Amino acid sequence: MKRDPKAKYKILHLGCGEGDYDPHLLPFASSILAGDINEGDISYAKSVNGQLSGLEYKVLDALDLAAEDGSFDIVIAVDTLEHVDEPQQMMHEIARVLKKGGRAFLTFPRYEFPITYDPINFFNQIWNRKPIAQGAYAFNHTFLVKNQDWQTWCQKAGLVVEQSQKISGWLIALMEMYWTGWIQKIFKANSANKSNQNEKWAVRSDAKTPVLVLLTDLLIGIDAALNGVSKRSIGMGLIIRKKESV
Repeated sequence: MKRDPKAKYKILHLGCGEGDYDPHLLPFASSILAGDINEGDISYAKSVNGQLSGLEYKVLDALDLAAEDGSFDIVIAVDTLEHVDEPQQMMHEIARVLKKGGRAFLTFPRYEFPITYDPINFFNQIWNRKPIAQGAYAFNHTFLVKNQDWQTWCQKAGLVVEQSQKISGWLIALMEMYWTGWIQKIFKANSANKSNQNEKWAVRSDAKTPVLVLLTDLLIGIDAALNGVSKRSIGMGLIIRKKESV
């Protein structure tokens, strides 16, 4: 998808959490409504990014968005879909608030993850056993998204998949095996991503881009090259468009 460098979009950032991404979205936006069901996350995001113009924070329920039909040019939802009880309803709400021809950018964890990420739950899937709440099922992931499911949800909501991209192959999976879930439990008060958590011990202290992003980008490039034709990845990214005829 090519972007007009002069274009400015009305953006809904759904499941914004602590507001980490919002300062980096502003250069592309005429305005941003950033929402999350967690009041504590919204309060913290306001304390860090509240001075930025064109950015509004609001407590929002992804299954019942407080917005009129066709309100936004773009909807962004990073690792939000797997936290809702009715993912199909969330997709319908995204389609409803998008303008005709508008686009949504989504990421979510995959059911088809590499064995190097979570060998215990990898074999639990094969043996049809209940998953443990670590690895792929850390971060309060009650389910992982199967390929067939996200394709069906998009189709039923009238959303056309323009691009799909695997996120993080076996190398990054190996580097993240289990410890990321434990680190979040140690350093984040709302480690379970629950809506009733109000206090937070956040590592990020401002809206600046961390220097380590350069190293992260390098590792992502190496991982993508090594993952090659593998059908598995930790996550999936989608660019989807609302049909003009909907």
